[in-house]
Amino acid sequence: MKLLVVDSDRNMVEMLTAWLKVLGYQVSRAYTGEQAKVKWIEHQPDLVLLDSALQDIDALAMCRDLRSKHDALVLVITLEKDVYDEVRCLEAGVDDYLRKPFLPDQLLARIRSLERRSRSTAKLPPSSRINIGPICFDPLRNTVIMRGKSTRLTPTEGKLLTLLAVNANDVCTAEQIVSHVWGFGDTGDEV
Repeated sequence: MKLLVVDSDRNMVEMLTAWLKVLGYQVSRAYTGEQAKVKWIEHQPDLVLLDSALQDIDALAMCRDLRSKHDALVLVITLEKDVYDEVRCLEAGVDDYLRKPFLPDQLLARIRSLERRSRSTAKLPPSSRINIGPICFDPLRNTVIMRGKSTRLTPTEGKLLTLLAVNANDVCTAEQIVSHVWGFGDTGDEV
């Protein structure tokens, strides 16, 4: 899995890069939003570890822009303590959110969770578009086309629609949905 680590804290980037390389990941790094733009396009990472509080750029706007050129999973890593920042990031389409300071095992668990989710979506053939009635869904680009209008989905919406589309004639259990979309199998309390 190819990773891109983006943070203005050079020590954090160097530490994460060295540690992730030891674990077998291919890692690129950037310290500014401008560097991140170049690396994102050049290296086409599978996952971007991104500090949402970059000084030189709006990190979420950059993600939206670059995902249209090369889609990648995004894990926001931030010092931000405001819960509304987490909500804002997740609503904007990032795949996961982690507050600093964190334990290395926490980060690794989130990376592995995102990796599992991306593999389950990757089971579809590369050129597969799924047609469901008047809806055409492209799971690789996370877009839906209906009546000539194309709409980009969030990663979570894309995973949910992929699961439901592939199982169009079958009933999906709550456990299957939670496992496919969020990467864990216990749905908690069931009503």
